[in-house]
Parts: sequence; C-alpha cells; structure tokens
Amino acid sequence: VLITREPPVTAPPPDTLGPPDLAHRLLWRVDPSVGGRIVVLVLPALVTGHGLRRAVASLLDAGAREVHVRIGSPPVHTSCAYGVWSPTPDELADAESVTQPDWSGAASIRTLDLARLREVADDERGWCDACWSGKHPLSPPDLTDDQLELF
Repeated sequence: VLITREPPVTAPPPDTLGPPDLAHRLLWRVDPSVGGRIVVLVLPALVTGHGLRRAVASLLDAGAREVHVRIGSPPVHTSCAYGVWSPTPDELADAESVTQPDWSGAASIRTLDLARLREVADDERGWCDACWSGKHPLSPPDLTDDQLELF
C-alpha cells in the first residue's frame, strides 16, 4: 500500500474534493502485495473517517485477509474554533464508534491516547489540543462577523 507523501495539511473544504475522491487520490492499493495477507494501515489522524472506510474496503477488495488500523492521534472531538478549517461536529467521526469493527470494516482500530500524546509532545509547552480534548487554552473568538450588519 502506498500513501502519497503530500497529503493535505488540513482536510480540504467539502466543495473542492469529496471524501471518496480524496481517499482515491491519497491511496493506491498494490494488489499482488496484499492478497491473502494481514495488513496494518497506519494513519496520522482520523477526522471524518470517510477515507479510512474507503481504504479498508479497497484493501479487502484487493484480497487482504484482515485490515488492522492504527492511528497516531486521538479521535477528533470538536471542530477548530481558532480558524483552521475543519469539518462540522456532525461530520466528525464519532469517538465512541471509531473503535467498533463494524464502523470501518477493519478487524481492529486503535488510536493514540490523549494522555500519551501529551506526554510525548511535551505538554508543558502548552500545545493546543482542543480538537481532541474539547478544552480550549484561550476562549474561542466570537464568530459573529462585525461587518455583516453593514450590509
């Protein structure tokens, strides 16, 4: 399985590239190498899960016996309140459902625990982990547009 070295830094806006197209662009299956094998798919993050489900289905269609998924971050619980484009809360993968095998078709899914991420990332520096924890280090900005009333 080859994954491109240049995935988007943040998820693209939905009107520019839908989740199935994104998964197709980022993932190519190597049919001869997965047939009859157990495959471990390692991803840096899980936001909506559309790409993950498509990747698992593609690997199983290519003949993989089992697909196990490991994700290098906790599940995303909230959209970013600081201006980084992110899906709406309704579009995010439900953190409770993520580890259920029937959710993605994978034999198993494991995510990085938030406490472990904080330990590895030197939590004393005050990194923002609001998308995973729901706790904002600063009050989120008021999202009302002051100029809207000028129209």
